[in-house]
Amino acid sequence: MKEVSVALKVKRAVVQLLLRNPFFGTIIFRLPLIEDDSIGTAATDGRFIWYNPAFFNPLTEQEVQGVLAHECLHVLGLHHLRKGPREMRQWNRAADYAINEILIDSGLKLPAGALLDVKYKGMSAEQIYGLLPPEPPMEGPGTGDDPGGCGGIKEAKVGNGAPTAAEQEASIKELIATAAQIARKQVKL
Repeated sequence: MKEVSVALKVKRAVVQLLLRNPFFGTIIFRLPLIEDDSIGTAATDGRFIWYNPAFFNPLTEQEVQGVLAHECLHVLGLHHLRKGPREMRQWNRAADYAINEILIDSGLKLPAGALLDVKYKGMSAEQIYGLLPPEPPMEGPGTGDDPGGCGGIKEAKVGNGAPTAAEQEASIKELIATAAQIARKQVKL
């Protein structure tokens, strides 16, 4: 099988989410995706999704879909706003436990190492946070964004390399072109 670039893999995953799981696909389509090798996996601040191409590279397209949907649920759950004074890594772990079971129940696939535990099923991130043992803080860049192996919450920063309106428009046009190519192959025009 031919090696696919990470950028193309991400575009295909977005299109497949649109086609197979429109709930997540519609949300992910509206969130600009930004490559960022300074984070461990993926992260969101509620406005953007950052992903590490080195983390995405070995994943299957189904796992990429799962990670992107994971980030969507962080946004929908307003995890970036509900954190309050809680410790970031611990809060992210709690949020991951809260959403990963939902993703599995939705038929999505998550990468190995995703935080899953049925004892937290149906619980809010706040409830789970109170039950988790505290973790010692980690040091270094990229250590607070991905304790669950899927991605997490990123604190918004001014001047974070967000794409311009023209770049967002070009990205949307590329996604539409990719969707058209995939549709033509599936329909065999």
